[in-house]
Amino acid sequence: MTITPTTLYWILMLDNFRGLMLGIMLLFIISAFMFTACTFSEIFDGKTDAKFKKGLIKFTLVTYFLITISASAYTLLPSTKQMATIIVAPKLINSNFVQEGLQKEAKELYGMAKSYLKEQLTEPKKEK
Repeated sequence: MTITPTTLYWILMLDNFRGLMLGIMLLFIISAFMFTACTFSEIFDGKTDAKFKKGLIKFTLVTYFLITISASAYTLLPSTKQMATIIVAPKLINSNFVQEGLQKEAKELYGMAKSYLKEQLTEPKKEK
């Protein structure tokens, strides 16, 4: 998979989508609180129509369902950093440079450090 400008745009927009989901979820929570308060006041009030009570209860339950959906979407939608890691990390890890070139360089650096330390330990110290 190549990273196109469109893909990069959507990756960078993920934090905005998460913010939108958070705002929607908070709006539904406020609405659910208001509908729950209205539902309880209408249930205990004997003057309202039974059909209206049922409709209000259904609307309140739908609001709670929408809270669940928006909270799930907010939780499961990755952030920009997470999505960039998901896309970029496998490409970096599986690249030829990391698989072959980096190992060779690491072995070379290890050998140089090891030989330097041996020289430092075995050479007599010169005093000034």
